[in-house]
Amino acid sequence: MSAAVALWSEQGIECVTMNGVAQRAKKTRGTVYHHFADRDALVQATRTYLDTVLGRLFSDDHKEFGDPFDVFPGLAADNPELMRSYVRSMLDRSPRENPLVQRAIRYFELLRMQGRIRPGIDATQAALSIFSLWFAAVLSVSLGQTPAERRLQVKKFKSTARHMVYRSLVYPRPADDYIDEA
Repeated sequence: MSAAVALWSEQGIECVTMNGVAQRAKKTRGTVYHHFADRDALVQATRTYLDTVLGRLFSDDHKEFGDPFDVFPGLAADNPELMRSYVRSMLDRSPRENPLVQRAIRYFELLRMQGRIRPGIDATQAALSIFSLWFAAVLSVSLGQTPAERRLQVKKFKSTARHMVYRSLVYPRPADDYIDEA
């Protein structure tokens, strides 16, 4: 999976091929075919892997990533093609069938039950609002042409996103040490 993600990130999803993954992972094509029937299965497994990794952001153990407002914009800055095509693929999938969307909705339902959602905010709409921020993150970091310029955009974006989320969607937990800018 790491070879497929690296290829997608560096060269685009069209370069996630059986040959490319085998070469990147220093394995034989036969080994890749042992795990995946064809390129479509490989690409689907890579998307599922990304769904799983990003899905951990919608759990109470998201602190392993550090500041949650830095994770997706940071990925977009460091892996622009990967995140751009990942976000685009989210639009191609039904939200009812997208496991990442469903996990986010469940997480915001949990926050609602804990009294952390602001009054009048629907948990499903709060979850979908986070994804709209992911789309905005991709656009924001794309304003920078170099990695340093993209990282500057991340810094600006995460401050704005944090403010939007904590002022309009959820109450921050006092124990969160990354909310000092909120």
